[in-house]
Amino acid sequence: MDIEKLEYKIFHEFNSELEAKWHSIESNTSMYIYQRFSWNYHWYNTFKDDYYFNIVVIENFSGVFAIFPFCINKKGLIKKLQFIGIEQSDYLTPICHANQTFDFFKDVLKYIKIDYDIIFLEKIPEFIKGTINLFPTNIKAKPNNQSFQILFNDSYNTFEKSLKSSFRNDNKRNLKRLLELGDLRFLNFDFKLQSEKEFLDLISITLEQKERRIKNHLGKTNIMDEKVSSFYKTSYHLTDINYKIHYTILLLNKNIVLASHWGIYDNDTYYYTLPTIEGREWYKFSAGKVLLNHLIQNAFDLNISNFDFTIGDELYKFNWVNSSMKVFSLKLGASVLGKIYLIIDNVKNYFKDNKVLKSFWRKLKRNIIFNKKRK
Repeated sequence: MDIEKLEYKIFHEFNSELEAKWHSIESNTSMYIYQRFSWNYHWYNTFKDDYYFNIVVIENFSGVFAIFPFCINKKGLIKKLQFIGIEQSDYLTPICHANQTFDFFKDVLKYIKIDYDIIFLEKIPEFIKGTINLFPTNIKAKPNNQSFQILFNDSYNTFEKSLKSSFRNDNKRNLKRLLELGDLRFLNFDFKLQSEKEFLDLISITLEQKERRIKNHLGKTNIMDEKVSSFYKTSYHLTDINYKIHYTILLLNKNIVLASHWGIYDNDTYYYTLPTIEGREWYKFSAGKVLLNHLIQNAFDLNISNFDFTIGDELYKFNWVNSSMKVFSLKLGASVLGKIYLIIDNVKNYFKDNKVLKSFWRKLKRNIIFNKKRK
């Protein structure tokens, strides 16, 4: 690629010109929903006060060639150059034709005029919709996580038979136990027919359940932060012809939300994104597993070929999946302060990734949380 024939333009905000350019490359490029304009615009509207935006659009003689949707956090001592959507998106990568080698990445960085201390690019997928993503290789990013999927190639019955018999039987028992409790229903929220108030009432329960669940395991979460919760609450208005929000509730006796899931799907992929369960006395009924089984069946009904559990190696996923993908990250110090920060961060991650220390730390946190609850 002749660099001299490329034109670079920086956008510090979302506007109609950026929208037109973004849609022009969307129409002929394969991408995850996290690279769609509407998704990033929704994220921008929620978090724009916390970041400086540096969206680099590259054009050649035939039109928009690539988009690097960068932002720089305003908060804290260390300024990080990141992809837009960092916490709420699962796969982050430039928007570009799959066969590009990204030899112009260093030139892109020259157009970022706002000072930053670290280049901190996370959640870079190994593949983009089945096609190898050359970006992490070109920038020498390192694998630091993975995601898991179910690749469907036949009927649901065929897929179910591929699961361990003990696991299948356990799923059936869980459903039977819940059915014995009363009126059990799986409800897919209808965004066309149901009101925004109905959605807000239900998603508030989902977020509260998620916060309680994470706190019980980790002791802290930002899920109920005003802006984070707003991202999900205002998703009622998030529309796009390329994907749909899919919100499902497992309801018992018309008033008990046993489990719920806020997710997204497009033509070929269902993204398992924000699952929650009601704990306490209901935990023993494994409502989350029952709802997950329903969502997988529902994906078949939607003629979806890939049920994506997204990033994370939680143990429960291994009972279902038959495919995996590496996820990469790049951390580079861009200032003296940034380089010092990375040294400290690397030491911290060394201890964090040590299995013995990791197990000890988890037990210690759980004991601290348990003792606090007893007081």
